[in-house]
Amino acid sequence: MKKFLSFIDKNKYFFITLLFSVLSGYLRYDSDKGLNDFRLSQFLPDYSLGYCSRFLIGSVLAVFKKSFTEQWLTVFSECVFVFTCFLTAVLFNELIKRTGVEYRNGVAVMGLFIISMTMGYGFFTYWLGMLDIFWYIFTLLALVCLCNKYLRWLFPVFSFLCLANHYMAALFVFPVFAAVLMFQASENPKDKKTAALLILTVAVSVLSGIYFVFLGPKTVTVTPEQAQNYLNAKLPVDQRHILFYMFGKARYDYVSTFSGVIKTNIEENIGYLEPHLIIALFAAALPVVAVFTYIYIQAFKKSKNVFGKITSVLCIAFNALPFLIIIASSDYVRWFAMTFISQALIIFYLVFKNNEGICYGFGRTVAFFRKNPLLLAALGYISIIYASRF
Repeated sequence: MKKFLSFIDKNKYFFITLLFSVLSGYLRYDSDKGLNDFRLSQFLPDYSLGYCSRFLIGSVLAVFKKSFTEQWLTVFSECVFVFTCFLTAVLFNELIKRTGVEYRNGVAVMGLFIISMTMGYGFFTYWLGMLDIFWYIFTLLALVCLCNKYLRWLFPVFSFLCLANHYMAALFVFPVFAAVLMFQASENPKDKKTAALLILTVAVSVLSGIYFVFLGPKTVTVTPEQAQNYLNAKLPVDQRHILFYMFGKARYDYVSTFSGVIKTNIEENIGYLEPHLIIALFAAALPVVAVFTYIYIQAFKKSKNVFGKITSVLCIAFNALPFLIIIASSDYVRWFAMTFISQALIIFYLVFKNNEGICYGFGRTVAFFRKNPLLLAALGYISIIYASRF
């Protein structure tokens, strides 16, 4: 019994994190509604249709199954979420155990905040069945590999997989890969291996992003009717959404350029941007953004070279992305969730690696909230309860 209690005590954050993540998903998952046609369709296209972003998971599933049912894909999505909760709990528990004592409680509180937020980890069941959860899995595995001197060279491979999973990773996930290496390189400029890995990761990510955004759709040579029949043979649901993304608006007669795609998206989305919604969204997001920004400002002050300061400025700018993207997309929760999770991963990894600038900024933040617990409680209310209305 004593050994069991000792095991529980040593790994208490594993059980706490697992409970929080599963509970966060349970409270936000609408089991009666299930997965809609759009989410079900995410798993159907594969590389036999073309080499596009979003086709990765469907291609893996196609190796094992040729057709699907709604129930099977729903259970699959639920299993992926449970696996992600378990993986998160394992890694978060190890992170806390190996983090310096002075930062341990701060990491625990921030991590549980992100896990409890709808505009955070809760998004994965808020929109269960979306492909975004796979970039999160790939990024976690990439950061684990980065801790090993041999496996670290797989880092750019995982960045590629994130982009192959969804090209929006170029905006919301690639910053994680770039930032952790840039901070490490700035702290030790003589480390040629880290510099080489940074250059390789950036090159692979930029080229992959260019391919999946501009060239991938051109590899789709089948007609919409042929694609429709192929996907219907896998699962008879409304395929219009996935066909729209497969061919892209640039393939439509009324839009012929990439700038035209952006312009059309803005024109279509602008009607959804009601003032009261924007005000509420900003009120929920700005406090979280302020915390991340403060950490990077302190890291900027602590940086000993220009490269470190530039990295801090870029991470601050990263916070602005979702505010800009919502102009062209109505997926408000999605973009903020991806940003907040990505920011948390950057900070947690660098605190774990004892990066001087980030540790200094994180320590100042922890000290501030320790002196102002009511502000911490207010942040918790805004980020977890108030933001859950979106």
